[in-house]
Amino acid sequence: MAPQVEISDAVEESAIVPDVTFSNTKALFEQIDDARENSDTDSLVVGHISVNEFRAMEAERERRGRRSRVFFLPDLACLMVTIPTRHHERAHLEMYDCIQDVIKDMGLADQWRHDGGATFDPPGDASGSGEGDSSGGPSSRRDPHDDAFWPTLVIEAGVSQTLPWLRIKAKWWLTASNFHMKVVVLVKLLVATSTIQIEQWVAELSRPQRPGATTTRASHAANQPVVKQEVLMHWVGPLPLLQTPLNRRTLSNFRVKGAPLVLRFKDLMDRPPVPAAGEHDILISEVRLQRMAMRVW
Repeated sequence: MAPQVEISDAVEESAIVPDVTFSNTKALFEQIDDARENSDTDSLVVGHISVNEFRAMEAERERRGRRSRVFFLPDLACLMVTIPTRHHERAHLEMYDCIQDVIKDMGLADQWRHDGGATFDPPGDASGSGEGDSSGGPSSRRDPHDDAFWPTLVIEAGVSQTLPWLRIKAKWWLTASNFHMKVVVLVKLLVATSTIQIEQWVAELSRPQRPGATTTRASHAANQPVVKQEVLMHWVGPLPLLQTPLNRRTLSNFRVKGAPLVLRFKDLMDRPPVPAAGEHDILISEVRLQRMAMRVW
């Protein structure tokens, strides 16, 4: 049975206000092309689009050759089109490299698989469709007909994409996968203030609201998406940052709050670490985060 994905009750209404209303597929691709002309625009939110219209849009996108990523919420009749701008791509790729480098340093490169921006569709059209920016998981997850085929990690970046929208995506990935997806890392760029905001979302068990309740539903804990950690990186050097020559940018001018970023080994690798083999949680240090910020900007 497909997992029930309910996003709308838990998000701010402002997060789902569409940029455009769907009329037809040809017009939508013209609107996407118009959005590409702004180098700071990495998203287009499309409202009033049905499942059939979304599938027709997908088919046309394949015919034209993919140049965007899509995220569809049928219960809201809403489509988020991600436009891969330079800063958007740097943000998620640098974050992914930070994580993958630690995995490689533990000698586990052969046990990790990169799924990129692959499309993931839960069973049935009611749950929607998602394409992450970067994703990956243990190579033991191989069977595409098994729920466990979902990767354990997905990274979503945003420039013009709002943080509330990125949070919608985080909740969807965890819920739509029936919590086979374990970690979602959001990387939000705030160009005006030269700030990078990172949120790590995971599934945690929620306890019954009424202690001692006897019903089956109340007596069992359930998974729910939660923010496990936040990291903020802010440029404090000469402004504006984007006009500051590279040779005048130093790591110390990127102030980091909330480091280190720690991802649980068992969440990513589907098994406990073996300390005797040098295995441990994935720890992204303050210096490594500063280097990431330097490369993103």
